[in-house]
Amino acid sequence: MIHTLKAKWQPLLGLGLFVGLYILASQAIDFNLAVFLTSIPGFIRFIIVEFLPPNLTALPLYVEPILNTIFVSILASVIGALLAFGFALLIAKRTTPFPKVAIVIRGALAFVRNIPMMVWASLFVIIVGIGITAGVVALVFFSVSFLSRVFADALDDIDKGTLEALTSNGASKLALIHHVMIPEFLPTFYGWVLFLFEINIKASSILGLVGAGGLGYELKKSLDLFKYHDASALILVIVVLMITVEMISNKIRKAIL
Repeated sequence: MIHTLKAKWQPLLGLGLFVGLYILASQAIDFNLAVFLTSIPGFIRFIIVEFLPPNLTALPLYVEPILNTIFVSILASVIGALLAFGFALLIAKRTTPFPKVAIVIRGALAFVRNIPMMVWASLFVIIVGIGITAGVVALVFFSVSFLSRVFADALDDIDKGTLEALTSNGASKLALIHHVMIPEFLPTFYGWVLFLFEINIKASSILGLVGAGGLGYELKKSLDLFKYHDASALILVIVVLMITVEMISNKIRKAIL
């Protein structure tokens, strides 16, 4: 009987919780649903009249920003993956030579990882100036903090039985890392680096909004100058670039893994 009553009232309780959270959040930020709904027709009109069609004649001007975005992503992914692998060896329980130091490194990487990438990009724009360098450094920070934990978990997940068998036969820790752990880890390494490259392509297209170069910087300029048809073309380029990179990455991943 009690179970039946619970099942009966649970959906209503869930709905009441969501409604309560909505009321609390909307009052906290002074959100007006009526204003939002009435603004939709204006938004649609803006997209149709002011934003579309894309100014495709401007596409040749974006070849360099497109290439810059791709090269920034490649550079950040390569540097980030190599540094992350080194950090992973230091923080993985099975490979670290300094367990106490590993705790400190894990904490530092968690700190870096939990600061949004746009914040890092904004800081590096202030430090190194507007341009691609700020974007590269921001992406490297993100890549290292993200991949280090993933790589460390992958190293710790390697079959324990094989390692114990080789250890009992006199294999050193360095030999285990070189001959067993790294070969088993490589497929994971390649798969995650490809995934990271996809993320970095998307991120580098956006980081330009805070002055970190690439397609995002061109998009910001178009919006600031009210060249909405140019901005529409840039958004189209970004979408096509992301889809293309994802398709190529999936094919490479299938071929390797």
